[in-house]
Amino acid sequence: LQLASIRPALAELERAAVWAYGRDGDRDATLPKVVVTLQTRGKKRERCAHFLADAWSSREGESLHELNVSAEVLHQDPVQIVAHVVHEVVHLTNHDCGIKDCSKGGRHNAEFRDAAESAGLVATQGKNGWGSTVAGPELVTEIEKDFRPDVAAFMLAKNALKEGEKKPRVSTAKWTCGCTVVRVAAGVTLNATCGKESCGNPFTTKEGGQTQ
Repeated sequence: LQLASIRPALAELERAAVWAYGRDGDRDATLPKVVVTLQTRGKKRERCAHFLADAWSSREGESLHELNVSAEVLHQDPVQIVAHVVHEVVHLTNHDCGIKDCSKGGRHNAEFRDAAESAGLVATQGKNGWGSTVAGPELVTEIEKDFRPDVAAFMLAKNALKEGEKKPRVSTAKWTCGCTVVRVAAGVTLNATCGKESCGNPFTTKEGGQTQ
């Protein structure tokens, strides 16, 4: 077995989060606790990253925020990947300040736009409000010369589900005990008996079960 690790990418994203938050030197002594994650965006094809407040908790009951970068965007220019982190740090900072910058549906408002522009992002208005952002010229220079992203850390990116692509059909077989019918993946043996007192029969199947 040969393992391809995403740990370098995750470590670089953690470094980017610390750097992005520290760009504003005028911070309170109490720093927010954040878990940086690398998850798929699933069916939300336009989502590059997200921030969730109090999404995690420690064994001691302490709440932590989540800052996620979608695994599908790791093929992008590293400067833009870091810009996604900056975008989410803007949400984090607004949350700390009690500023509501998004609707429940995820539409980014003018409060977010103003904070994003102050952070060096260029925000474009669309169906997600002001949620589409890229690094402005000054931020690009800052990322390249100050942060200096490790390009080699982003050698893997999750394949995105293509528009209109359907999930593959799974071949299944019917198994029955006489009173109940269940489906299991074709080729898998179901070693079980019915739990009903009135039945208690083992599940059996006909060879060449039907496909759903």
